[in-house]
Amino acid sequence: MIGIEDVSVRLGSFSLEEISLTVGDGEYLTILGPTGSGKTMLLRAIIGLQSIDSGRLMVDGTDVAGLPPELRGMGYVPQEHVLFPFLDVSGNIAFGLRNQDGGLGASDVRKKVKEVAELVGITHLLDRDARSLSGGEKQRVSLARAIVTEPSLLLLDEPMSSLDHQTKEVLWRTIRRIHRKLDIPIIHVTHDFEEAYLLSDRIGILDEGRIIHVGNKDETFYRPNSSRVASFVGIKNIYPCTVKTVSKKDGTVFEWRGREFVAAACKVEPGQEASFCIHPTQVMIIPNDRVPEPRENTIKGRIVDEFFRGPAVTLFYRIEGSEKEHDLEIDISDFTYHRFKLGSNKDVDIYLRKAAVHIFSDDKGEQVSKTV
Repeated sequence: MIGIEDVSVRLGSFSLEEISLTVGDGEYLTILGPTGSGKTMLLRAIIGLQSIDSGRLMVDGTDVAGLPPELRGMGYVPQEHVLFPFLDVSGNIAFGLRNQDGGLGASDVRKKVKEVAELVGITHLLDRDARSLSGGEKQRVSLARAIVTEPSLLLLDEPMSSLDHQTKEVLWRTIRRIHRKLDIPIIHVTHDFEEAYLLSDRIGILDEGRIIHVGNKDETFYRPNSSRVASFVGIKNIYPCTVKTVSKKDGTVFEWRGREFVAAACKVEPGQEASFCIHPTQVMIIPNDRVPEPRENTIKGRIVDEFFRGPAVTLFYRIEGSEKEHDLEIDISDFTYHRFKLGSNKDVDIYLRKAAVHIFSDDKGEQVSKTV
């Protein structure tokens, strides 16, 4: 178990304020946040490259905050793949073993290097000059070097930010394989939402030096705890509403645009200022050729624009009687778009699934501080 307990760090005019996080055995925790939010500073504090002003860094019950990096038993992959140019790949991987107490014999080092190289998929590179590697190959070597020491915690600082998408996908599979094989806790800093969703067990959001949300991937992307978080993860469908009634059995009845809608049960009390959100993928199209049937939260309106994103399409939808340019964004597959013959200026009914409508206390529309 890894415990970050009320850790505060100040560097110039910026500070991390009372960061508290836990990472369970074998858990994958991703930290998302905009540029300048303190993500890298947090990892550097955990590994020991940045001193902390207060708090504790617990590893299996021991506070390691006072130890130098080499004695913390952690592996670290920085954003820039820093390899030793005077060593080949094998030498780079083996470098971390030199600092271990007692040391290993040459044959044991070769054995461990080969085992890790096989796991990471770089056996064919072991004799290569580090300077001749591609960006993706360098990051694989960095990963191998970080895990060869069998760390108690692996820290990844945006290790794929400079790579093309195809190379990223290969490394995502590599990291998943490493995680499943070694079953060690990982803290991964990234600004890539797809990366976070694919790899994480839980996701934390860091903004202006504070953790503003921690939850599993579905809570983070589909059921965020505030407008601030919802906006950051890309949900455009966020609106103020008035909660009328709340019941575990019947859900939440709320008012929006002069109509009553129903959502899943929430923690907001009737009369309390609230907002609701629904992820664009959870707004359902009702095909015109379908036999009408009773549906919750049915809305009439028109598609006023569309935006093609390769295999996906974003529809911009205006509710009947609305004077806004558009009221809702709807994400569907290209297949669905063509199957239902959708397009701009087409009248179509939609519905908001009760289970997909998420209500939270209103935070006055406060946004995450900076763009990614």
